[in-house]
Amino acid sequence: MTEHCTMSGFPDKRNENMHKNMKFRLSLIAAAMTASVTAMAADQPYFTVTEISGADTFPFKLARTEDQALTRTYASRAWDFYDMSPELFDIADNFSYMQRCIYDGSVCDAFWSKDGGAAYTWRRNMTLHVSNVSSSFNGSGAQDEFSAVYLSAGDDGSFMTGYKNLPDPDVEKADGHGVRHAYVWQNGAEIQLTKQGFGGAVTSLKLDDGSYLVGGYYGADDLTDKNSLYYCIGEGDYDTDAWATNDWIYTCPVFKTDAYLWHVRADGEVIGSLQLSRKDNDDVRTGSVRAISKGDDGTVYAFGYVSDDEYHEGTAVARMWTVGVAEDGSLSEKSFSKAKGIDDPGDGDENYLLTTFNSANSSYATGFVRYIKDKELNLPIESFIYDFKNGSVKKNIADIPFRGASIIVNSINSAGIACGQHDLSTETSPVNGGSQRTKTGFVYAVDSDTLYDLNDYICSSSGCEQDGKYYFISDAVDINDNGTILATAYRYGSKSDWAKHKDADLVTVLLQNSSFNEDKAISSDYKVSYDKQRTKAGEKDANGADSSGGGGGGSMAPAFLAVLGGLLALRRRFHL
Repeated sequence: MTEHCTMSGFPDKRNENMHKNMKFRLSLIAAAMTASVTAMAADQPYFTVTEISGADTFPFKLARTEDQALTRTYASRAWDFYDMSPELFDIADNFSYMQRCIYDGSVCDAFWSKDGGAAYTWRRNMTLHVSNVSSSFNGSGAQDEFSAVYLSAGDDGSFMTGYKNLPDPDVEKADGHGVRHAYVWQNGAEIQLTKQGFGGAVTSLKLDDGSYLVGGYYGADDLTDKNSLYYCIGEGDYDTDAWATNDWIYTCPVFKTDAYLWHVRADGEVIGSLQLSRKDNDDVRTGSVRAISKGDDGTVYAFGYVSDDEYHEGTAVARMWTVGVAEDGSLSEKSFSKAKGIDDPGDGDENYLLTTFNSANSSYATGFVRYIKDKELNLPIESFIYDFKNGSVKKNIADIPFRGASIIVNSINSAGIACGQHDLSTETSPVNGGSQRTKTGFVYAVDSDTLYDLNDYICSSSGCEQDGKYYFISDAVDINDNGTILATAYRYGSKSDWAKHKDADLVTVLLQNSSFNEDKAISSDYKVSYDKQRTKAGEKDANGADSSGGGGGGSMAPAFLAVLGGLLALRRRFHL
């Protein structure tokens, strides 16, 4: 009897060969399985597209809730006049973002046309006290500006912020006078925060004791100039009035506001309020808190902007405040700072009109910069990620996908995943003196410094159809902590219309993938080029995928067999 292993520990030859064969077979299986998983990844789209009903007219914004959708819609695309994301355009609380319209004269004139022009419609609606904005929560039905406009809904949908307009601001009401009041809604109960002037509640943060900090804007005074109402939203003759045609129509809004905080107890009682300081800018025209966050050490941060009072050449600049919350609920300002690393206009780098913080998580805040000097035939908006733990800009996001392109970060979640929009890579024609560019939605992983075009992740290797429809994601406006993204999309009823970009309906959609937020990245195996799917010739099946699998990998069985066959051939060739 021959022993397979000697006492000295040396294996016999047969056992060694068996061991090698087993290792090789396992390696074959592992390699084939890897190839299969890679190939299978693109057999289904990374993000599932789900439409939100009841928000199909110029939609934007999602409450950062787990599964519930908060949307607003506009009566006209007035934000296009300023060439920016609809999420960043709010005539209520933001300073005039642009020095006039930057497009071709005929395009700009169309905005102010009395025959349905977006800017004219907006102004006319304000004059007649007609709602310009409607909002809905989780399909509950739209509400107009005189019943409720929701601006955020907290993390679970139980606490919403927003405002209500008065149907006739010239008539004093029993609950105070003014044009707009800030409101919050707690478990359905309505709580009025302001009773004079002009205000809005933009965002909130739930504290450990169940109370809420609410951030927004408020101005107890009336108009910044009494002529503003006449020329901006009144009955000024835009054809003959020099004031109206040369300046006033570009300087909305016309109400002076400060960045403001309120503290609302769990039972709904307002127990504190705080007007945040201007300090370096005593001539503030508008200001607002746009996001609130709490750092790991418990420090509360408020992010927003302040602007000066120069009507046509004015600037709005990003600001950050740290806030103290006392045991009795009162609020105090601990510090006030600029966004270090982003220069202010007038200090030698006067190349932009404004910066503002827009959203925040436990580590980062997002902001953007609006250029006023021409950059590659455009006046782009560019974004930055601010690391408020270290008090500095972590990343400037610019010139993507080409120099001079606009790129806007709309939101960021607690995992450091941001989302927004940028100019489509093929849209390189001039904007300054031209016309608008098509936008495309993206997500950006801050820590890995990786940007993903969402349209490359809603197709599979077999095509881009989802539930019988085709989509193009134009703007990713919010991302919650579960990685669910709310986006504005163009929906096409046929592949032919989608390929030609015609006959689209504008819809609000959710993009969902259960592993995205855990991984903090999208696997490149899921990338299926939207452009190649849409424009490639010689298609061999009805779904639009050619025999190569559309750039995202073939099916599981052919990939498995090809890899396995190749490895076995190598084994036979070299007698492994």
